[in-house]
Amino acid sequence: MRQEKNMNKYASIEDIEGYLVINIDEGQYNQVNAWLEAVSRKMDTVANRVLVAPAIGSGEDYEEKYYDGNNKGFISIDDCQEIIKIQEGDSYGDNLVDIESSNFITYPRKSPFRRIIRKSGAFIKGMQNVRVEGRFGFFDEVPGDLRFACSVIVAGIITNYNKGPQSVTSERYVDYQVNYDSDKGWADYQEAIATVESYRKIDF
Repeated sequence: MRQEKNMNKYASIEDIEGYLVINIDEGQYNQVNAWLEAVSRKMDTVANRVLVAPAIGSGEDYEEKYYDGNNKGFISIDDCQEIIKIQEGDSYGDNLVDIESSNFITYPRKSPFRRIIRKSGAFIKGMQNVRVEGRFGFFDEVPGDLRFACSVIVAGIITNYNKGPQSVTSERYVDYQVNYDSDKGWADYQEAIATVESYRKIDF
């Protein structure tokens, strides 16, 4: 039985089957899922951000990130969908103490949150001394355009694996060779690349 609901992947085996109009053999599920996860991570790298926050199941831990305190009333954080706990302490996360939820707000008001603002006081200046626990990512769920982009790129990897040089067009997407056997497939690939690039985070 395939496992499809995995927010570490931005598309599913069913998405690939629908795009290529094929049935993927059960013996290939592990390989295709590995490609889906790898391409999803490459999409994050190209976009310079985690595009979709992981779903947290029962018994699973939320992600922890550490930030530098700046002696100001706010700190900037990575894109975040849900904040569970904020703590601050000495440098490098020593002697952490909870900051009560009543003493901070998130900015903007709706996710993705990019700042934490204290209602009173300032974040203690230090290196990696503010710990934020939550779900980090630009989107809460995979939007349709990113699902399509991931599907198209993985479809190109599968076509390269199955047909290789017989395909019409070929290109390397980061670590993977992709091939498409029709002009439409190549156009879809160009659209997929443009979609991922459109979400790129620019650091100043």
